[in-house]
Amino acid sequence: MRSVQTLWFESLSPLDPPFISTALTIRQAVIVGAGAFASYAIYRGLSGVKFIDPFVALGVALVSLVVSALTAARAEELFGVRPHVQFSGAKGYHVILPLEPVRLESVDAARAALKLVQNYLSNGLCDRHVAGDAVRIFRIPNTINTKGAGNEYGGRVFIVQKWDGRRADLSRAKSIPKDFVKEARKEMKGRLEYESPTLRYYVRKLMEYGEATRWLPHRARHIIVCEMVARGRSDREIHAFFRHLDDYSEEKTQYQIDHARKLQYRYSDAAIEEEYKRLVGAWWGQ
Repeated sequence: MRSVQTLWFESLSPLDPPFISTALTIRQAVIVGAGAFASYAIYRGLSGVKFIDPFVALGVALVSLVVSALTAARAEELFGVRPHVQFSGAKGYHVILPLEPVRLESVDAARAALKLVQNYLSNGLCDRHVAGDAVRIFRIPNTINTKGAGNEYGGRVFIVQKWDGRRADLSRAKSIPKDFVKEARKEMKGRLEYESPTLRYYVRKLMEYGEATRWLPHRARHIIVCEMVARGRSDREIHAFFRHLDDYSEEKTQYQIDHARKLQYRYSDAAIEEEYKRLVGAWWGQ
């Protein structure tokens, strides 16, 4: 089992030190820059650098990428590393640094981590063709990405170690103050109490609208299908709800039903409460 630290370089401030937060993931360290290091190919060349998307090799907006190239060069010199650069669609570019293996202290924790990986991969919840998705599927509950330290979420990030470019001391995670965890859980509970009834209200309104109209957009249909599945409705009952629509398709409706039953509906009251208890409560020993 490997551990990984999500790091952040601000390309416009290359002298600022990166930090490691409680947002820990597995297998590799991911450095995400504001300029996304898209010009790394121009600085380093393609030798020894693997690109997921060949479009990167062409270079994009060269003038705006100079700062990113300088930042990438400084990081490489400072830490003595040769990163793997990967295109990540709308998210930009990731520079991934392999780290030394870090053993988990608890065998049960390792089993739980592997079970979570299996769940994400088997249910198609991450893109296996994008390494950034595969390596960032773990996060300690009540934490956010390290990048939050530089924005409005700064108060919600607890820094456990300044990054030295080499090794992470995961034992420091035990030093997280109980008050920090308590406040984070309190905030999460408040969000759930606010969002859950709000979501239920809009779903009910969508269903009322669906019964009265002759057409529904795709997203509205999907939400209604998921809601009816969450309520335990049969396939026949769900088909009956949509059959009056002008563009009703038995095949497409059944596809949505099968998709909803496979992935489940994570916006129902019961699903939110169950997910909260399973992920947050179990992790912090509730």
